[in-house]
Amino acid sequence: MTLTALLTLAGLQALIAISPGPVRLYRKGKSSLDRLFGGLIAALGARIAYQ
Repeated sequence: MTLTALLTLAGLQALIAISPGPVRLYRKGKSSLDRLFGGLIAALGARIAYQ
């Protein structure tokens, strides 16, 4: 894992920590925008894993 990947992951966790509203919606999975956001995080996680 590169330093950039670690910083990106920490940044995502901080962003999620300071935004409770979107996270609540994301957990429900009702909105297509929230599903897209979850998909982007999953894709980023996969990219980090392959580096």
